[in-house]
Amino acid sequence: MTLQAEALAPDVASLKAARDLVRKISGAGRNERAVWGQCQGSALYQACVDLRGPAYKCSCPSRKIPCKHCLGLLLLEDVPTAEPPEWVTTWLSGRDNRKPPAEKTPDPVARAKRAEQREDRVRTGVEQLTRWLEDLARQGLASVQGESYSYFDQVAARLVDAQCPGLAREVRALSGSLGDRERFLLRLGRLHLLLQGFRKLDELPEGLRQEVRNRIGWTTSQEELLATGEVVSDRWWVVGRKVEEDEQLTTMSTWLWAEEKAQPALVLTFTPSGRPLDRSLPPGAALEADLVFFPGATRQRALVKERRELSPVPAHPRGQRSLSATLDSYAADLGENPWLSRHGVLVADVVPEDEGVRDATQLLPYARGFEGQWRMLALSGGHPVTVFGEWDGWSFLPLSVWNDSGWWEI
Repeated sequence: MTLQAEALAPDVASLKAARDLVRKISGAGRNERAVWGQCQGSALYQACVDLRGPAYKCSCPSRKIPCKHCLGLLLLEDVPTAEPPEWVTTWLSGRDNRKPPAEKTPDPVARAKRAEQREDRVRTGVEQLTRWLEDLARQGLASVQGESYSYFDQVAARLVDAQCPGLAREVRALSGSLGDRERFLLRLGRLHLLLQGFRKLDELPEGLRQEVRNRIGWTTSQEELLATGEVVSDRWWVVGRKVEEDEQLTTMSTWLWAEEKAQPALVLTFTPSGRPLDRSLPPGAALEADLVFFPGATRQRALVKERRELSPVPAHPRGQRSLSATLDSYAADLGENPWLSRHGVLVADVVPEDEGVRDATQLLPYARGFEGQWRMLALSGGHPVTVFGEWDGWSFLPLSVWNDSGWWEI
């Protein structure tokens, strides 16, 4: 199958059960839209996967998405092309004809009043944070070296109350840089620059003005972006995925790479901790799709507006750069967006070493806590490979590798 079932599995147990079920699937067939079949368990279950989603339909009682029967379908090899049975066409037709829920018309007066109230709260939050930074500068950095996370969390909590969640994240991130004075100073400088940008918001060009608002905490609704955003059509490779968790929220970062335009796109998915993630963009796949990018100084974060059938990611990626060209590209983007925190890069002809990836002239050091050095060394065998990953100006986090055998996730 063209889909990467391993990446779509909700857990290891489901994937193991799906592998055991493959030999029990009968009546399997596929067309350009879907794959279907029946599986004998405690009953004869009918399972179907819509490849355009992907979306799943199974008559079993499992609440997992996808269930083991749908996963089993995706693990099948050499599925014959056939005409779908009636129960498959009925389900697909229902998906095509599903009407979106009716939207309530917002009250423009109430909406304008809420926007004005938030502007006032944000100004108050910005003033409070400015005074805190000024106090910190007067007292000296030594005054916070022994402080715990709670010291910064108290400041961040006040910013959340002022409806500045972006500023709150920046303040909390300061606590993680206390052991590295250079990074701590850089974060302070960027935070000060952000506050100054807000003070002069009306003087900034549109892209930079939107970037400042994004960083403070204003958001563009997905509905508005999908309706009005510029569409970028290409064949996109799903080249990397990273999942981060805290006490309340799980964030999944999925990186795409445009085959023709040779540019990255970052799709972020958020879900409450403990809830299943949307794994409809499995690493190792490619898709013809239309994307829209969030407004800002640089185009990186995006939404998938429309996708077509998934296929295997190409064995030889196009658009990759040398390390020198990668650093030049990052410097140019940083000049446009001084708050750029991570940059998706595709680098060619690099040799993995213990401390990072190297070409003839440069070394990109691995990110702190990266544990994939041995896998990188094994996949390269000491030879040049192509690598995709995140570069933050300090360190490199590899997410995928291409060697002579094809694509591999790190």
